[in-house]
Order: sequence, then C-alpha cells, then structure tokens
Amino acid sequence: MDSIEKLKRASHIARMLVFGVLIFTLAVAFYGYTTEGVWWVSFGDEQLNRLWQQYPQDQFALMLTLAPSVITIFAGIFWLQRLLLELSRGLFYSIKSMICLKWLAWLSLFAVIYQMIWPLLPSMLLNDLQSVDVRIRPLTIMAVLCLPVLVHLFSAAKELVQENNEIV
Repeated sequence: MDSIEKLKRASHIARMLVFGVLIFTLAVAFYGYTTEGVWWVSFGDEQLNRLWQQYPQDQFALMLTLAPSVITIFAGIFWLQRLLLELSRGLFYSIKSMICLKWLAWLSLFAVIYQMIWPLLPSMLLNDLQSVDVRIRPLTIMAVLCLPVLVHLFSAAKELVQENNEIV
C-alpha cells in the first residue's frame, strides 16, 4: 500500500470516527435527559448549569443563547466531514478541500470568541450579573486567528505552484 492510499484510508477512518463520536454523544445526551432529566453532555459550563437550575422558567432563553454554539459545532462537523471525504478521495489540494479548511478555520475562530463572551448573554438576559465569569484566553485567540491566515497562505501558495507549473 503506497503513501497516498494510506492517507486516503486514514482519512476514511477519521471520518467514520467523527460520525461515531457524534452518534455516541447524541445518544448519551438523549439518554441522560430522558432517564434523569439532566443533560449529560454540556455545551456550557457550571454557570449554565447553575442558571438552568435557578431559572427553570427561562430555560428556553438559555437554550437560545447556546444556539450559536450548537450550530457552530454541527457546522464544524459538517465541514470536517466534507474535508475528510475529499481527503479520502485523494483530493488533498483541491478547491473543495481549501473551502472546507477555510470554513473550519473561521468556525473555530467564531466558536472560541463566542465561548468567551457567552457568559455575558444569559447573565444580562436574566439580570443575574453578580457571578459573571468571562475568561479571555489571549493565546487561544492568537492560535485560532492564525488558522484562517494559514489556510489562506496555503491556498495562495497552491495557486502560485500551479501557475509556475503552467508556465514551465
């Protein structure tokens, strides 16, 4: 088995693992909620759990504040699946692969920023500002900001290589 086939196979296995983790996570969350009335999978932190228990009448509003995080997670899984599908086909430098990488990079940036500002939203919504815990992570922001830049640089470099090959 040559190197390209190994990469294709590894991409296929990674794609199946992502599906497996997603199905397992959803099953555990659903089971925990139906049997004990508790979400065993958390999108927030202890602040969310505290607010969820303290304000049962406002649980819908709390879910709305989590909607962008949930949508981002599912969008990230979608684009990761598309990327791994492209890679399992051997299309490592295709336009579709670059589009998937760009989406993943921007979704990662959005997710990190939203997770940092999220504690403000339910606290303002419920007028419970006494224990807001906003954690700004500068190194995480810098690392995630580099992702879109790196994807753009690799995409531009790929185009330059193609132009050079066409000239030669």
